[in-house]
Amino acid sequence: MKVQSITQVYYENNVKISEYTLYSLEDDMTIQFADGGTGVIFQGNDIFGAFTWSLSGNTITIDTGSSELTEWEVSVDGDIMVWSFEESEIVENVTQKYEYRYTARRVN
Repeated sequence: MKVQSITQVYYENNVKISEYTLYSLEDDMTIQFADGGTGVIFQGNDIFGAFTWSLSGNTITIDTGSSELTEWEVSVDGDIMVWSFEESEIVENVTQKYEYRYTARRVN
């Protein structure tokens, strides 16, 4: 899957502060999902990271070997895959939340 766009939405205490979308990525990002639940992320021609994955319904669980698993909500329409996930933390009594949405196209 070749990433076509990345959207980030930022909230403070559940109030939307900003949203932006990147359409032109300097180094192409490609994500390869292999049979058997392994995958590789490429940044340009270089390997950026490896992961394992599992699918349950429309949720892909990604394990990069760090202490936390990432869950992506996924939809597929033909050759287009969209996935999203959230991250949040509390900093100085302010709940900061980031939503990420990726759109990618299947490559052969």
